[in-house]
Amino acid sequence: MKLQFNKKIYLKSAVQKAMKDYSHLANFDLSQSKDYFLVEIINMPPELKDVFEDEFSNYALSLMKK
Repeated sequence: MKLQFNKKIYLKSAVQKAMKDYSHLANFDLSQSKDYFLVEIINMPPELKDVFEDEFSNYALSLMKK
């Protein structure tokens, strides 16, 4: 699974913290393009596939308040 986080909305530090906090559920690889932070999610448990993207993205967004 690959997710994109728009740099106009998300801070890199928030995406990295979300990756660290969710590291017990999957492995992550972070890269970036001109406009996006790109997160590849590897080895995620299959039972989480339907909810992981929304939960992870919401969590990263919530970290923007801190």
